[in-house]
Amino acid sequence: MMKSKVDFLFVYEVKNRELENICLLRYELEKRGYSVEFINTWEYLYKIPPRIDTEVLLAFALYNDGVYSFVANYCNKFNKMINLQWEQVGTLRGKTNQQSCFHIKGISQNAVHLAWGKVTKERLISCGIDEKRIPITGHVGMDFLHEKMLSYYIPKEELLSLYGIPLNKKLCLFISSFTSIDSPENRNSGLGEYMDALSKDFVSLDFDAFTTTGTLSRTVILEWISQVLNEREDIVFIYRPHPAEYLSNEINAMVKTSKNFFIITEHSVKQWIVTCDVITLWCSTSLVEVFFAERKCHILRPVEIPDEVELEIYENASFITNYSDFKEIFNSNPICFPVSESLIREYYAQDEKLSHVKICDIFENVLKDDSFAVPAPLLKKPPLSIIIKQRLIATRLMEISTKILKKRFRYFFTIHKKYYNDYTMQMKKRNGSTKKEVDTILNKIKDCFENEVCV
Repeated sequence: MMKSKVDFLFVYEVKNRELENICLLRYELEKRGYSVEFINTWEYLYKIPPRIDTEVLLAFALYNDGVYSFVANYCNKFNKMINLQWEQVGTLRGKTNQQSCFHIKGISQNAVHLAWGKVTKERLISCGIDEKRIPITGHVGMDFLHEKMLSYYIPKEELLSLYGIPLNKKLCLFISSFTSIDSPENRNSGLGEYMDALSKDFVSLDFDAFTTTGTLSRTVILEWISQVLNEREDIVFIYRPHPAEYLSNEINAMVKTSKNFFIITEHSVKQWIVTCDVITLWCSTSLVEVFFAERKCHILRPVEIPDEVELEIYENASFITNYSDFKEIFNSNPICFPVSESLIREYYAQDEKLSHVKICDIFENVLKDDSFAVPAPLLKKPPLSIIIKQRLIATRLMEISTKILKKRFRYFFTIHKKYYNDYTMQMKKRNGSTKKEVDTILNKIKDCFENEVCV
C-alpha cells in the first residue's frame, strides 16, 4: 500500500525509459533515509490516483502549463517540483525554434530542471529560467553502464534462453524509433490537457514529412533485415521497439515469416546493447547509450531525413544508405563511432562522480531550501470537474451510447474507441509495473553497490 505522505514522489510515464533510472535514484534516497513513492501515468490514466502528499514532486517532463497541470494532478499536495525531463535532445530546427517543446515556458519555469549537459542548460537559460534552477547532472541512465553495475545485467546465455534464441548465432539488434507510424488516428484522445498542450508545441514542425520519411525508411529497413536473414542462417535480429511505438500487423508479420526475427519489448535498451554483437538504429537517442557502453553501432538511413526534424546529436553523422553496405556490417567490426564524441559530451556531461549521486544531492538541497518552493498560487488544484475530465472522460464516453449524442460527435467516439483498444492497451500493458518488479530492480542495484559483485 502506498504511503499517504512522502518526501519524494516520482510521476513516471514510460517504463523502459524511466523505471530503472528512478529506481536507482530511489535506492540512493532511501539509503539517505528519505521516503519515496512511484506513480505511473498509464496505470491511472482512467482512474483517480491515490491521494499522496509530498514535499518534492518529480516530473517525467515539464514543457508548459498543460504538462505542469497534468503532472500536478497525480499528487494531492506538494511544495516543490523537479523536472527530470527524460527527453532533452531535440531536432536541429527545434534547437532555435521558440515554439519547440524543449523551450520550457509558463508556470513550468518555476520548477527545478535537471540538465544532462551544457546545451540543455544554455537553452533553458535562454527561455528565461533562473540559472540557479538548472543544475547540470549528466544522465542517470548512463550510471548503469559504469563498471560498478556490470553485474546488473542478465547474462547472455540466460537472456537468450528466455526467448529460445540460439547461442551459436550472431546476435544483431535494431533499435527502433518509429513512433509516428501506424498508430491509430487521434491517438492522443483521452490524455486531456497534457497532450493537447504538448501538441501545440509541435505544430511548427513538418511531422507529415517526418511520418512519410519514417514509413518509407521502416519499409526499406525491414526489407534489408528480411533479405539478410534469408541470406545468412548465422544471424538473428532482435527488433527492439521504441517504448511508445505502436506494433502494427506489418511488423508482427515479420516474426511469422522468419524464425530468426524477434520483436522484444522487455528489458531496457541497455540490456540489449551490452548483449548483442551488432547494433543498428535509425534515429534514436539510444545512440548515446551505445557510446557510453563503449560499443560501436551503425545508423541505417535508406531515406534522408529532412534537416528540420533531424536529431541534434546526429549532425554530420556517418550513415549506411544502401543494402550493399548494410550486409557488410556483419562481416567486420566498425572502426569509428558514427557520431562526434565531442558533440555527444556537449549534451551528456560526465565526470568521476556518478550522476545518481549528484542528482540526489540536488534533491536533498531542494527539499531543505525553501527558496525552491513553488509560488502558492500555482499549487492550487484545479476544480474537481477538471480532474474528473482528465482522468475519467475517456472511459465514461466509451460507456455512453453514441445514439443519444449529436451526430457530429459520433465520428470522434468511433476513432477514440479504436485508439483505446489499440494504442492505449499496448501502452498500458508495456508501461505498468508491479511492486515485485520494482523490488527486483532495487535488489539488483543494491547488490551492485553493496556486495561489490562484478563480472
